[in-house]
Amino acid sequence: MMMLLIALVTAAAMQAMPAPAPTAAPAARDKKICRRDTSIGSRLDVVKTCKTAAEWEAYNAAVARLENRRSDVTGSSGRIGRDR
Repeated sequence: MMMLLIALVTAAAMQAMPAPAPTAAPAARDKKICRRDTSIGSRLDVVKTCKTAAEWEAYNAAVARLENRRSDVTGSSGRIGRDR
């Protein structure tokens, strides 16, 4: 008798519980994008780096700033100092 009561209470509780909300698919900007980079002089040394689209944009902007700063310092000849 007690088992029947527990079964009925459990069944009633399960019916009263709302269904779990479906998980939303991650936004396109949250999706991981992976790149493989090789070291100079080695075909075997491969590093896999995964970041979101927003993180890759920030990374690429930082690299562009460093390249611009380097070209400002070295000038068009690639040497430090004045172009001759």
